Amino acid sequence: MGPALCNLESVKDSYLPYHGVLAMVVCGMGTVFNLLNIMVLTHKDMKSNPINLILTGIAVADCLVSIEYIPFTFHMYLMNDEGRDPEEMYSLAWGIFLLFHTNFTIMIHTVSIWLTLSLAFWRLIMIKFSTLAITMCTLSRCKAVLTLGFAVPLLLTIPNLLSIQLGSHQAMKDDGSCVTIYTLQIINKSVFSLNMWLYSFFLKLLPCLVLTILTTCLIRALYKVEENSHNLRLAGSQLNIHSKNTDKTTKLLSIILIFFLVAELPQGILGMLSAILGQQFFLECYNPVGEMMDMMALINSAANFILYFIMSCEFKKTLKRICGIKPKQRKTNVTFTTKFERFPLVKREVIVTMEEFLIDPPHNNAV
Repeated sequence: MGPALCNLESVKDSYLPYHGVLAMVVCGMGTVFNLLNIMVLTHKDMKSNPINLILTGIAVADCLVSIEYIPFTFHMYLMNDEGRDPEEMYSLAWGIFLLFHTNFTIMIHTVSIWLTLSLAFWRLIMIKFSTLAITMCTLSRCKAVLTLGFAVPLLLTIPNLLSIQLGSHQAMKDDGSCVTIYTLQIINKSVFSLNMWLYSFFLKLLPCLVLTILTTCLIRALYKVEENSHNLRLAGSQLNIHSKNTDKTTKLLSIILIFFLVAELPQGILGMLSAILGQQFFLECYNPVGEMMDMMALINSAANFILYFIMSCEFKKTLKRICGIKPKQRKTNVTFTTKFERFPLVKREVIVTMEEFLIDPPHNNAV
């Protein structure tokens, strides 16, 4: 092994004492938030929309990411004191779990990434090619996308499964006795390099590029639709054509893109450099910042609920309905004139609950 490529151990040592607590808090919040996402998006008022079905798939994947990381965090960081027995810390049972953790994390995180891309592509079709959306964006096709979204990443995890294995070696304790500890080992450098190319380019960098292009096209399509709509109604009026709804949607899409790039782009770049420069770069440069990249991915998995709640009125209303919170009733004064036999003209002021009127309007065919 040649001279050191990176000197990031000091960065790791500075961050590592806080990672366990931070990860546990973020995972706990992410689990609760994504369970709430699933409850809202599968509600009877929301589940008929194909878009919400894809969002449900993303919430399930993100929830599994958070849940699975909790035992890993507890064992590796919250129980990691100096007097801990290495035989217990690196036991055979833990080695098996670690092998599962490594592959499951890649698989389920890839599910979330590709469903996010599918969602952006789906939205673009519905806005830019609205005539095709009727036949293409159906509930049955959406279920097929979800099925492929969970099945294909499972196959893409096979190279990673083939590149690492569970190995054992002897270590000496402080009292001079020997113990057997189990750790993950790289089987073959060629397979490892191939796996890093697959992981960094196809599962990280390519999705970042595609999502950036799709989001840009989607925002342009939103403003184009808004412009055409105003042109039809106003016939060349110079009024501001950017409605509040379009601006809010644009902000939501931009925030989702920024979160995605911050979480995935560093992993893709470092993974690509690991594939080019080899195992030494991976061990010296990628591994020391692994916990920080895990934290960014966990935050990204937990953030969707907050974005939906802030940006989507329908999501907020459904959540309040599930929690039994009645919506605030907007009241307004309406003055009307009635005629009576004894009083020719009487003006009365009544209070009308507008929201109740809009939800349950008078029936024209009432007897």
